[in-house]
Amino acid sequence: MGRRPGRSCAAPCWRKGSARRSGKGRGAVFDSLRGTLARTEPGAAVVECGGVGFLCHVSANTLRALPRPGGEVKLLTRLQVREDALTLFGFATASERNCFQMLTGVSGVGPKVALAILSV
Repeated sequence: MGRRPGRSCAAPCWRKGSARRSGKGRGAVFDSLRGTLARTEPGAAVVECGGVGFLCHVSANTLRALPRPGGEVKLLTRLQVREDALTLFGFATASERNCFQMLTGVSGVGPKVALAILSV
């Protein structure tokens, strides 16, 4: 089973320069969440979508923009995949998410530092 030796994969995901091979596009599994705000805690919000509660780490600005628990909310998201954890980050605006992505692209700036910068 599988590919025959010497043949390249025809699937678009494995073509040279594709997002999957180049590492671009990582974290785009969940682009946004829309649901009911279940609860908030310092630096995080839980959004319930279809009976599943998603814990999103958020900046202080996003936390202030959220409705009271029980209200409908939409968060733009970024998923960080590591060996030991999947971490979801939520943002009230596209510009905040874009800034987060740029900040985490800087050497030495991780997601927690990026959220702290966005919280100022």
